Amino acid sequence: MVRKICRFSGLRAVLCMGFAMLLWVPLPSLGAAQAAQSNAREHVTRAAHGSTIPALFVSDIHINPFRDPAKVPQLVNAPVSRWNAILSTPASPDQEQAFAKLQQSCHTRTIDTSYGLFRSTLQAMQTRQSHPKFITVSGDLVVHDFPCLYSAVFPNAAAGDQEKFVLKTIHFVVNELRTSFPGTRVYVALGNHDTPCGHDAIDARTPFLAQLGRILAAGLPPSAQIKEFAENGSYSVMMPSPMRNTRLISVN
Repeated sequence: MVRKICRFSGLRAVLCMGFAMLLWVPLPSLGAAQAAQSNAREHVTRAAHGSTIPALFVSDIHINPFRDPAKVPQLVNAPVSRWNAILSTPASPDQEQAFAKLQQSCHTRTIDTSYGLFRSTLQAMQTRQSHPKFITVSGDLVVHDFPCLYSAVFPNAAAGDQEKFVLKTIHFVVNELRTSFPGTRVYVALGNHDTPCGHDAIDARTPFLAQLGRILAAGLPPSAQIKEFAENGSYSVMMPSPMRNTRLISVN
């Protein structure tokens, strides 16, 4: 079952060798889970014997499309395929002041991931592991305080507009991962910030979950039970074979 099982502070990418064993293989007991974790820790400090499976584990990207408030209307009106072109242009003359005002209006204390940081992180991941077998994203692709930030930029937005922008933001992040690693399957779990209605709040059986499920299902094998996603925001994928020789390498 692909579910968010851990939280990190800030943007981190971790290169995992066979770590998916701990994410997807059902464990029959607490003792088995502890044994699996102990084995994983062993392989961090000693060389693994036999074959390994390279994979990438990404958590808490929290990309901030509001970093340059003047660009937000362009992002809202443009297809996701145009976001790179918009975000890569020079910052607006008053970007720093406008962003500070936006942060203050929402009492936001966090400085989440900028477009530049996101791009540099993808490049670091490519350098450390250019051909991963798969990528696991444990959620929180969306900036903190998304509802307030959106309302501050668009105080007269129509119902449903904010939801569309959340979907676009998630779609952009997932597309960038897929584009950076062509042919690699990207398994994304829903985080507690990946919602149009506030932190830790989302309704089951909604059009939002149905649309998001279609975004996350792209490129996954037919065995992925993505239909479950519209019901409760989770889905399951059967892995082709057991994974051994786990090794973790940080790519901070």
